[in-house]
Amino acid sequence: MQILQAARLQDNRQRSKTQPHPMRPLSTFRRFAKTARFHAAAAVTLAGLLLVLAFSAVNAQGEAQPALTRHVRAATQSGEAKLVGELPEDKVLKLDIVLSLRDPAGLDRFLKDLYRPGSSAYHHYLTVEQFTERFGPSQQDYDAVVRFAKENGFKVTGGTRDGMNVQVEAPIFAIESAFHVNMLTYSHPTEHRTFYAPDREPTADLPFRLWQIDGLDNFSLPRTAMEKASDFAKAHGISPDKVVSHAKTGSGPSQSFLGSDMRAAYYGSGPLNGAGQNLGLIEWAGIDANDLNEYYSSTGQTRHVTVELFSPDGTSLSCVETNNPKTACDDGEQIIDLTQALGMAPELKSLTMFISGNSTTLLAAASSHNPLPTTIGCSLLWSPADTSSSDPYLKKMAAQGQSFFAATGDTGDWIIAKNHFSYPGSDDWAIAVGGTDLVTAKAGGTWQSESAWVDSSGGINPNGIGIPDWQHLPGVINDFNGGSVTLRNGPDVSANGNFTFYVCADQVPCTANEVGGTSFAAPMWAGYTALVNQQAKENGVGRAGFINPTIYALNTANYENYRSDFHDITSGANKHFKAVEGFDLVTGWGSPNSGLIDALAPPSEPSDLWNSIFEYTGTPCGSSGCPGWKELDHSHSAMQIATQNGHLYRLESNGHIWVQGAKSTGNILDGWTELDENPLAASIFADGDDLYQLHYDGSIWKSTGVPCTGTSCPGWIELDNNSGAVQITASRGTLFELHANGNIFRYTGKPCTSSGCSGWVQMDNNARAIAIASSVNLAYELHDDGSIWKSTGAACNSKDCPGWTMLDDNPYAVAIAVSDGNLYELHNTGAIYKSTGVACTGTSCPGWTKLDDNPLAVGIVADGSNVYELHSTGAVFKSTGVACTGNSCPGWVQLDGNAATTQIAAGAGQLYQLHGLR
Repeated sequence: MQILQAARLQDNRQRSKTQPHPMRPLSTFRRFAKTARFHAAAAVTLAGLLLVLAFSAVNAQGEAQPALTRHVRAATQSGEAKLVGELPEDKVLKLDIVLSLRDPAGLDRFLKDLYRPGSSAYHHYLTVEQFTERFGPSQQDYDAVVRFAKENGFKVTGGTRDGMNVQVEAPIFAIESAFHVNMLTYSHPTEHRTFYAPDREPTADLPFRLWQIDGLDNFSLPRTAMEKASDFAKAHGISPDKVVSHAKTGSGPSQSFLGSDMRAAYYGSGPLNGAGQNLGLIEWAGIDANDLNEYYSSTGQTRHVTVELFSPDGTSLSCVETNNPKTACDDGEQIIDLTQALGMAPELKSLTMFISGNSTTLLAAASSHNPLPTTIGCSLLWSPADTSSSDPYLKKMAAQGQSFFAATGDTGDWIIAKNHFSYPGSDDWAIAVGGTDLVTAKAGGTWQSESAWVDSSGGINPNGIGIPDWQHLPGVINDFNGGSVTLRNGPDVSANGNFTFYVCADQVPCTANEVGGTSFAAPMWAGYTALVNQQAKENGVGRAGFINPTIYALNTANYENYRSDFHDITSGANKHFKAVEGFDLVTGWGSPNSGLIDALAPPSEPSDLWNSIFEYTGTPCGSSGCPGWKELDHSHSAMQIATQNGHLYRLESNGHIWVQGAKSTGNILDGWTELDENPLAASIFADGDDLYQLHYDGSIWKSTGVPCTGTSCPGWIELDNNSGAVQITASRGTLFELHANGNIFRYTGKPCTSSGCSGWVQMDNNARAIAIASSVNLAYELHDDGSIWKSTGAACNSKDCPGWTMLDDNPYAVAIAVSDGNLYELHNTGAIYKSTGVACTGTSCPGWTKLDDNPLAVGIVADGSNVYELHSTGAVFKSTGVACTGNSCPGWVQLDGNAATTQIAAGAGQLYQLHGLR
């Protein structure tokens, strides 16, 4: 997750750099007139106005805070969009003011544990209220934004602290004054219309930075991920009757497919029906209920679920087609979403359509509504100015166990989508859904065959979003699928999207085999996941949540299991990519097969099988098994182990930290002493006799060795309290910390005092740094481009950080381990290399010896001259030091082969492993 986090932080940092708009600012008279009109509307006297203007000028220069995301469009910066004029001063806009997360680095760490099998936090989701208290804005900050809005003449119309947003309506002159922008109109570079946008990045006179002000431009009008066969024919220069359709076995008119046919094909006739589950749909407009009723009456089916239409900002819930283009409304997409979701899960407890014109308003509502929809379909596409703008909400959904399925679009490739209309499916925190061409055995029958749909969008991310760590797993990206090893690839999954459906919309006769698109597939998956969650509830396990980390790990671990969980689609192509065996950039992993529900909602496991800790006794695996391990603990809440100098430590998900002070005798729980019980504890690190812990809030603590007594755990000294800290490492008493922005610091031995934490020396400030390790008092760092650097010990000055030597520059490197000066690297292909100490020269980095080349390797641990590797199967191996020769890498001894192993730790010649649910 650190790789993902740092890549995104670097990407966001680059994307947020904006230059001043080349157009001259509005004249002094114009700006004065706008401000005067605002204050006149607020009934301020002229004398008071002059004082306010004078204060505002000082405040804007000294205290105005820019938002954390970008708002200025590239087309207005470059001049590609030609300036037309100014927006009328009295025009009213609906805006959504979004506050930032309180602890974004802590949220990333929490999500890593939440979706890591073996962690006791695994699938233990937060409630909406818990998320707000832990990661959302404080009540004080939220109240400050509400006051800011009212003091600037905005009408507060909605928003909640749980939603992290304040919804307002305001005239242009008030918006310009409050956010220090000029609202201008431009000629759209690719569409025959004008649009409005700010001329510069907005700033607000607040003591903290906002995340985003949604609604400041209409450069990107939302569009649906649906397509008509007639439009497809026109785009491809063929007649409509040449568009191939395979809907010859559907239950609808003209043998078209109904939502119930998709249920039969992808699930079957089992008892799961979505009962007790809440589903949500993201929409820009409402519906005409007559169209929904017509679908069911004309197909002889009955709808059992009441649909709730919910608009958090007053957007109309009605959508009726008229001859007037200003009032006409197409409800085709909305009816498609409803019928596909309900076809898959016909007995839902609730189905809520969230309707708004602002994307953050929609996501805020869907992530905080009561009842909370635990599975969500989104068939809409938009192109935000900053593609990180929705991340707080998508991560919030993941933290709350909500599955967010987003259609990839119908252009055949993300890259060629106009204005990059690939969002939100291209975001790494969305589950991207592509399209297929499905054939069933008969009407309402089972799955028979499936190929890639030619217009299924996907491919390599067009917005610079980095590859998530679950796509870094060996076997995901390869020469056959042509994916990127640095950028997010999509889709993740797929389902039928061909022109084979029955659709009722717009108060006109229903159509058969005329409409298709990935907009059918996304709500299908949302409905399917309601079935998964229903079984999970019955089995007493956590619901599916953000399924990407799970399905990528499952599908790369065992090909036969993958084939039982997914239909692996290996024929067909879109514009640039072919469907191939395994993961591909047209259909992802494929469509759901019969085993997937059991894989995502397995039977509950006895808690005493979870998270056991074992010590290696020196007997390697043999033909009779792996007997050489002694169980030391079976505390099912353990989530991390660390060891050094004969001390073994365990960190539990509730923040309790224990040390094993004596070898267990008889009762395996003997010999453990509690050192702390702070729920903020995120990770631990052992160095010699020293133990450190990093908290979710970024603070760093060192143990004095004093154990807990009763309800008190006094034995810790605070060494730092910087919210940016995301990783710690130590060697021979020298402690280093890595910040989320890439800064690296070395501790000088001066702990925190009441006035601050000054005892740190900066060693680097490179935003590409994503991981650190240390040995012999020196630090090593891994960059997101795969380069590896060794510190010379020289500290940074105010301008640069020269004290680093590059040892490797391989983009496949994803992890490093170092001990007693021995440095190792792990590639995402499973290859493991040992450094000879030879530094890079020019474009050559020769100083590495290959020790292994096994695609199953997912982790490495170093201890002295020993290096161990952990496989995705749970197997543990120790290197003999024999290097690879040709295609052979024989130098490894298997120490264990237990599939439950999730972590290994080594120190002072001792090796331990932690078991858990994989």
